[in-house]
Amino acid sequence: MKIKNLGPLLSNYSGIPLWNILIFGCFFLVTIIIAQAITFNVNSVFGKSPKASFSWKVQSPAYNGIISFVDQSKNEPTFWRWDFGDGQSSSERNPVHSYKKSGVYKVSLIVSNQFGVSKTTKFIFVLVKQARLTIFYNDRLIDWSRAGVWESGKKGIPERNQVFCNVRQNIPGSSLIAYGDGIHDDTAALQAAINLCPENQVVYVPEGKYKIYGRLVINKGITLRGEIDAYKNPVTEIIQAISLDSRQGTIELNGQNSYPFSTIADVIQGYNRGSNEIEVSQISNFEVNEIVTMDELNNSDLVSNLGRLGNSGDLNQCNYAGRIPGGTRAYGETFLVKNISGNKIIPNRPLYWNFQKELQPQVYVHSSKPLYYAGVENIHLRAVPSVSDGSGIVLDSCAYCWVENCEIESFPRRGIWLRSGCYGCEIRHNYIHNMPNDINFLPDRRYGIFILGNCSDNLIEDNIIYFVLSGIVLEVGNCGNVIAYNYINTTCYNFTSWKTSDILTHAPHNYMNLFEGNVAGVAEFDIYWGSSSHQMVFRNWFHTKNPDWPVNQNRIALTIGGWNRYQSCIGNVLGYPGMTEAETYQIFYEQIPFLTNYETVHLWKVGFWSGATGTAESNGDKTTVDTIIRHGNYDFFRNQTEWNLSIENKILQFSLYLKTKPSWFGSLNWPAIGPDVSPVNGKIPAQWRFENKLFFKNPD
Repeated sequence: MKIKNLGPLLSNYSGIPLWNILIFGCFFLVTIIIAQAITFNVNSVFGKSPKASFSWKVQSPAYNGIISFVDQSKNEPTFWRWDFGDGQSSSERNPVHSYKKSGVYKVSLIVSNQFGVSKTTKFIFVLVKQARLTIFYNDRLIDWSRAGVWESGKKGIPERNQVFCNVRQNIPGSSLIAYGDGIHDDTAALQAAINLCPENQVVYVPEGKYKIYGRLVINKGITLRGEIDAYKNPVTEIIQAISLDSRQGTIELNGQNSYPFSTIADVIQGYNRGSNEIEVSQISNFEVNEIVTMDELNNSDLVSNLGRLGNSGDLNQCNYAGRIPGGTRAYGETFLVKNISGNKIIPNRPLYWNFQKELQPQVYVHSSKPLYYAGVENIHLRAVPSVSDGSGIVLDSCAYCWVENCEIESFPRRGIWLRSGCYGCEIRHNYIHNMPNDINFLPDRRYGIFILGNCSDNLIEDNIIYFVLSGIVLEVGNCGNVIAYNYINTTCYNFTSWKTSDILTHAPHNYMNLFEGNVAGVAEFDIYWGSSSHQMVFRNWFHTKNPDWPVNQNRIALTIGGWNRYQSCIGNVLGYPGMTEAETYQIFYEQIPFLTNYETVHLWKVGFWSGATGTAESNGDKTTVDTIIRHGNYDFFRNQTEWNLSIENKILQFSLYLKTKPSWFGSLNWPAIGPDVSPVNGKIPAQWRFENKLFFKNPD
């Protein structure tokens, strides 16, 4: 069949001949095919080259030297080449590498695919358990049982029963009496009673409210004692009505400070650990019962008065540590002159550590007339809300003085302040706190107990500390002190989310202090102003929490900063039961270097420079890491105990300063804390009292 005319079949569509439509369609189809071919060829020639990136993680336990590396490179590399910085390499994508020695390693990753090559490098810090400890455990022990008050060879606060006066009835030798009604000014009457009281007697202040406009100063060995109820709560209230100077306290126990220390002698012999005789170049100006301090030039391997980087970018330099401006003699040890024989000082106890001849050891009089055997008991001391400065109780240049069974409330500077070479004092069984409506929780404010300036052999025991900037702070040259069985609940940094330290060492050079049996959120041995060394942290529970004020930053159970050398952490408990289920923040057993943001929970932070001199911040302080002893510490993150394999002995002493269970533990288990008791985080008396709102009554 012959078709003569196709026109009827190929009619116009909307005025456009269908021939044209067919021709356009074919052209469009060919164009798509060509474009796809071109696109394929372009991608083949101009594909994306990889971009190298990786992360790394210390495998538990943190000091086994095993690091896992994870490739995080972009654009699909097909080849990997790792250089671990110790002469070893790998071509695996996500290798696990074992380092043999502690150190900083330069790790590089090269990746490639058919389109190109990329390389990245990071410095990592690795801690490897040492086969043998360079410093033996026994070198870190001293006789901490001597801490606290001693009188006539007997340890403990003396019992004084001879009452000089009842201040509301009569004050012999004065026409004044105290009203105790919360209205009258009782300052003059109370001070008159203190001034007139003979040595070794008691000024009795019965139940009442005694308003004070200034200070009460005790400068002789007497006791200021209030009244208690059946539960041992102080019912004698002394109320501070005005602001004081920043260094003043409502009650001051004052010896005679010998600053600016002019009685100085070179040490010729007897500057080694254990020495009981110190031969000096000039003996004539030293006297029995003085408080003296032996110091030396800073040992560059151990002591530094340079701290972290400040906000200005300069290193913090502690110029107030020690007796010489500039902080060049920050290392010192304070004791009493027991006797003098020829040109030798006979100290009341042996030296704790070795001084070095080449560092020019010297002895100087810290207090020529210390205050001996003065005490404050059973007082509720409170500052009214308008008081903007001042402390509760200050001990200055004191020996064998004490504060016991006192409630100290809402003082803007410190609750209790020991300073200027205080020796052998006791702060025990007190309740120190602020109120949630108090203000100004800023640096150098609202400390619970503050120990400053070469104070030695003091006993800080069985206290409750609540709602403070920091609970217990040791600053500058304190050694041989015992900080034991204190319960610290809630710190506050001006109502922010930053967790401040419950227990803190700060500024050079605190050493050989014992921290035993305390229950708190976090403890920190910092590098802010410089170094410390030889601290013993034994059977404490640091749980990372802040019970009454929400925080989400700096929750680190134990921080041992750079320049904190030869620290010992033994038998402690870290974290809290059920923390892995309860926490909304990531938990780290340990992270070296410390690289994450602060909204995490850490159990350990060791050797962190915090911007201090010596090495790059992320690398940490290798000496701090290498000289720490961590042994028998239990953590609730992994629910296990970590032992130091180089220490064979896994039997922990019950205490490093108590011989037997103290009576004030009552029915509670002792020891209360440690991997060898059940539960590992038992209650201490101060915690029991706080939780039961019986702030002064010990468990039955």
